[in-house]
Amino acid sequence: MIEAKAFSSGLDYAPDQAKEYAKDFASCAVLVVSNGYCYKAYRRTEAGSFSEKPSAYLNVLSPTKAYPLSPASVGGALDALRWLMPISSR
Repeated sequence: MIEAKAFSSGLDYAPDQAKEYAKDFASCAVLVVSNGYCYKAYRRTEAGSFSEKPSAYLNVLSPTKAYPLSPASVGGALDALRWLMPISSR
């Protein structure tokens, strides 16, 4: 599921909005929120909820190997792209 915001918008509230939508889609394994150049992917946990912090982050203007705000625990551009791919391709 993807939640899109305006190009210059922040993504602070987008994950909560997307999580509300995903309640009706039990098979949804990944949420992606984007403002057109930043993408944050949130994976569904074993307990069935979505993580509070992103699982991966991609800024297409400046890709990185890890999320700058939490580099030790949140993947970067390649991980975000992996989560955007269909399950059969991962």
